[in-house]
Amino acid sequence: MKSTILTLSAVVVLFSTSCRKSGCTDRDASNYSESAKKDDGSCTYRAQLIVWWKQDVAQNLINDQTTSLKLYANGVLGATSMANVFYPSIPHCDQQSQACLWYNFDLGKNKSQLINYEVRAQDDWLYWTNTTTLSAGCNTIELLW
Repeated sequence: MKSTILTLSAVVVLFSTSCRKSGCTDRDASNYSESAKKDDGSCTYRAQLIVWWKQDVAQNLINDQTTSLKLYANGVLGATSMANVFYPSIPHCDQQSQACLWYNFDLGKNKSQLINYEVRAQDDWLYWTNTTTLSAGCNTIELLW
């Protein structure tokens, strides 16, 4: 009888602890765990910044003899692109191409981060600069002339 009660107790403890698997339960996190039932504070986040422009901006850049653009985020070069390429509408983050400027950020345990970005010509002429708050996931900025 004692061995039955001990075995039954061990089974109950085993099942009750396995149901409370710890991990990251935030779907916005890069390490989200579908099987986690209890958040253990381990969530980490990534953000992606896509800077894009339409045909009118591309034409103005060409008229200004700009052949390529460079994106800097917090002073670090992220991407370069030809100035004469463009998107007709907002691109998706999975559409990283030469028709936009993109930058990937490791946000650590923060779901958002304030960044400064600059868009410069091939000769380092500053066209656009601003500060923005990035959230975990996809962030887009349209350049306007």
